[in-house]
Amino acid sequence: VSGKLSKKFSIEELHYDSDESTFQVKHAELFWNPAALWRGELHVFSCIIENVEYSYTAPEKSEENEAMSLSLPSLKMPLDMILEDLRVRNVQIISSGETVAEIDRVDLQLRGGATLLQFDTIYLQGKDFQVNLSGEVGVDRDWPVDITGTWRYLVEGIPELQGNIRVNDSLKDAGINLALTGPYAAELVGRLQFKDGGIGWQAQLEASGVDPAILFDDIPGLLDIHAKTDGMWKEEIISGAISIENIEGKVLSHPIQVKGTAQFDNEKVEIGELHIGSGEARAT
Repeated sequence: VSGKLSKKFSIEELHYDSDESTFQVKHAELFWNPAALWRGELHVFSCIIENVEYSYTAPEKSEENEAMSLSLPSLKMPLDMILEDLRVRNVQIISSGETVAEIDRVDLQLRGGATLLQFDTIYLQGKDFQVNLSGEVGVDRDWPVDITGTWRYLVEGIPELQGNIRVNDSLKDAGINLALTGPYAAELVGRLQFKDGGIGWQAQLEASGVDPAILFDDIPGLLDIHAKTDGMWKEEIISGAISIENIEGKVLSHPIQVKGTAQFDNEKVEIGELHIGSGEARAT
């Protein structure tokens, strides 16, 4: 530790270890106003955290773990809060020896009272994604939320995906609107809920003017897509179902219509039924 705790100081090589996890920070720097504590306020001018590694061991399945419920508590902040500038760089999350997430940059600006956090900036950037959000989250019993922003996703071999996002209602039962604005128009509307010790979802996808040539250069076309999905994320296991209500349009100048259902999890996709039509031709 170096500097003055009463104003600005830095910490090198911070480590925390427990039986299940380890947390390491190479460098952290805090510039704050401790005198603000006398008026019931935590005021941070800037906080820089660099080279973060969080490693944990995924718990084995047991009756005790199955009984545990993932839930949001009701909170009341003891102090008002002003965080003018938080910058986190190079975050790595490791589960059972395998890297599950890497984030290059996190920027955060927020103000908060007893039961409400107002985010002026939430910016996340990784190797292949960017998310820029703002809004507010309540931390009382119902956890009300209203956050909007933009996102970008880069995938090798296809044009950049970008669009808008909104999360509203309550974090316990959130409305989600994820809009794709390029390279074609699509909208995913649904809900996320904390239930049965995990996170469940239901969503409807509507897309228009989708060109398969985005993925397959030699298969041009124009498709409209209507589908819905539901599922659960619990203890690092994702499972769910998707129903293709209708994919209709043209591929290689031929009319096409597709309907079907499938089940999926972390390891596989099982097709329940698939119906494909083109003109008078049909296949099931």
